[in-house]
Amino acid sequence: MEKKVDKLINLIEVNFNQLDNPLFKEVIFRLKNKDLLAFDILDYIFHNSIIKDENLLSSITNHSENLKSQLIQPLSSSEELFLNLSYNKFYDLQTEIYNSSFWEQSPIYRLGRISQLFSIYGEILNYKPIKDVLEQIAEKRPPMESEISGPLFKFIRNILVHFPIFDSWEEIWVNKDLINWNKTDQSIDKFLEKFKGCKSVKYRYKERNKVNFNYATGLANLFETKS
Repeated sequence: MEKKVDKLINLIEVNFNQLDNPLFKEVIFRLKNKDLLAFDILDYIFHNSIIKDENLLSSITNHSENLKSQLIQPLSSSEELFLNLSYNKFYDLQTEIYNSSFWEQSPIYRLGRISQLFSIYGEILNYKPIKDVLEQIAEKRPPMESEISGPLFKFIRNILVHFPIFDSWEEIWVNKDLINWNKTDQSIDKFLEKFKGCKSVKYRYKERNKVNFNYATGLANLFETKS
């Protein structure tokens, strides 16, 4: 598979690097990072007659379609059912939480909706293409970005699911005795042990309805555990 990706990249580089066209540069960048959006950009190039040479167009199209068919497998009926339901509900919850009126609701209600969102995200993380994306993030993106996108969110989900004893987000706390009350070396404990002593990770995120970024410090200082 890597050879086929490299062959398509080389075909584009040899013929279009001299044109200084940002679209081709974007395709090459995304192919090198195993980003499937590269094929959407190529589709745009094909349909807008940006490549004038018919033989070259045919060659790139064939390579692209062959590679795309191997990288993008069709969904099974069960996958399609699950993903449609999960994504729709996830974005419904996201829209509600980002609405200012959400913060007028009771703390119990807000925690319930946030817990539901984390549970859905945790289930989506079991989908193999999503796992593949996190692996690519780990290889190509800044340090700990994959851990924030995957294991950290699953860690929070596990706390919310396994300890449904709190009435608001502000009340949530854990310590070693609590998380190991029944059995040691489980997922929550493993996460805390793995990242114990790590430096704090600073990152930023942007809400759609706000101009400025939100800045946060995560992983090491996310939870103040009670002893």
